[in-house]
Amino acid sequence: MSWLRIVLLLIMLSTNLMDLRGTARSMKGQARSTSAFHKVNSRHVVVFEADMDAVQKQHCFHVAEKLRIAGNELSILMMKRYDQLIRTKRYRKLSQLYAQASKEGDSQCMKSLGSQMGEMRDQYGVIREACCHAMISIRQRLGLPSVLGLTRAEDVWRGMESLLFHGGKRLHLMPKGHFPIMRGKQAGSCIRIKCVSGQVVFHALGLVFTLIVKDRFQEEELARVLAFLSDPSIENDALAVYAETGRVLDTYRPCSVALKCQVIRGRMRVFIHLLVEGRAVAKKRVDGQPRHHLGVGRVGCDIGTRSVAFFSPNGCGLDNLGERGLSISQVLGIEGRIRRKLERSRRAMNPGNYDGDGKPMPGCLKWVLSKGYKADRTRLRDIQRKLAINRRLAQQEMANHLRSLGDVLITERPNANELHSRVGAGIHTKSIQMHSPGQFQQLCKEKFARTGGLYIEVPAMYKASQFDHTDGSYVKRSLSQRLLVLADGSCVQRDLYSAFLLACADADVKDIDRTACCDLFNSFKAMHDELLASLKEAGMKIHNSGF
Repeated sequence: MSWLRIVLLLIMLSTNLMDLRGTARSMKGQARSTSAFHKVNSRHVVVFEADMDAVQKQHCFHVAEKLRIAGNELSILMMKRYDQLIRTKRYRKLSQLYAQASKEGDSQCMKSLGSQMGEMRDQYGVIREACCHAMISIRQRLGLPSVLGLTRAEDVWRGMESLLFHGGKRLHLMPKGHFPIMRGKQAGSCIRIKCVSGQVVFHALGLVFTLIVKDRFQEEELARVLAFLSDPSIENDALAVYAETGRVLDTYRPCSVALKCQVIRGRMRVFIHLLVEGRAVAKKRVDGQPRHHLGVGRVGCDIGTRSVAFFSPNGCGLDNLGERGLSISQVLGIEGRIRRKLERSRRAMNPGNYDGDGKPMPGCLKWVLSKGYKADRTRLRDIQRKLAINRRLAQQEMANHLRSLGDVLITERPNANELHSRVGAGIHTKSIQMHSPGQFQQLCKEKFARTGGLYIEVPAMYKASQFDHTDGSYVKRSLSQRLLVLADGSCVQRDLYSAFLLACADADVKDIDRTACCDLFNSFKAMHDELLASLKEAGMKIHNSGF
């Protein structure tokens, strides 16, 4: 009888083990399908203003200031280690050999040299683990939460990676008055979000607060987030649909939350950056109609350092890049006057900090700043903040307009290397800084990809600015020649004509289709002449365009 019981128990145990293995396999399969769903699903960020009282805001600003100090201390420490590493002859020699092997394509030699360089970085403490470990003592001394310290260490290490692997020069310290974003590396570990009585409540830094809804877009986004928080089974339904049909549904699951502290017009304000899974809600006008409509067709776009020209069968345009409201030249004039006033005040209040030639003395100096200096400095920061916001809004409006003209954007590749080489000689420095052509090109790329369109960059040998479609010849022209005379006598503006040639690419988008150029040139010339006449009548000044 005892043997029979033992056999029965063994059978039961084996059955339970098989069930557990099956459960584990199903859980692994479900986890894999969930991670695959999260990878293919899009995400977007919604910004709300936090509903806090004065004491809560002061606490947030206090933590953000300590986080800024901790990040700067860690950056200085990592830069010292990096300087010690690159001063060694062996590491510099290994870097040269690695670059030579990379050009030759010798993967075996690259692997050997890379392992040796990795050992040296480990020896000098220029690795990710050493960076995160160094933050422990810093954040303990400053009394920072461990999650915030780890996230800030990850940010510093990303900067170090740019120095080690992407040709970076130095780590930039965050100046006083600027605050880093407070977020957790793990979602939900630092700033938690809950649904309480149909309202979103946040728990962070020992504080409990809500958010302020200011427009219809925020209201619709918040309603979808609340729907997910009140019923998390929405994600299971979306996973089932994805497993059966491969279709991705928007769940509006809150992935992570971050806090950003800003001083705007002398007032402390805290903003909540909510990362939501799914596509953003379409913005609508007051009457409920969509604010932006999506066009169909090709759009050729020629992006310069300060201006942008575009053409499609639905319309063409020539405008300054990143300008909205006051022109950038006017803002730069105001900014320059304030900077010179600050310099005069600083020299008048600290005459002992300058030598006989008027240069600042070396070493750590004590600076006395007047009340007028602090007021002008605050005014300068406010001007720079407005300029950055207007530049971003102008670029978004231009990208939305291009998307309304067509769903295929054809443009030239960004010539970052050429422009950076010219920046070293003092050319295009202010233009790139104030107009941000690279940022606009990246924004267009994301906009067209997110709305179901195509973003295409033509190869380097396309040469849209040198081609003449009337006789099929290439004519090298100087940059100062903004008005072109074609072989048939037609006079066209250089940037608009380049945009026209970009829109008339062949099916492979590798060369110019002369047949398409001849078919569309009459309509292009009519829109071209009408546009230039309107620009002359309005008295607009377009940079680098001849107007």
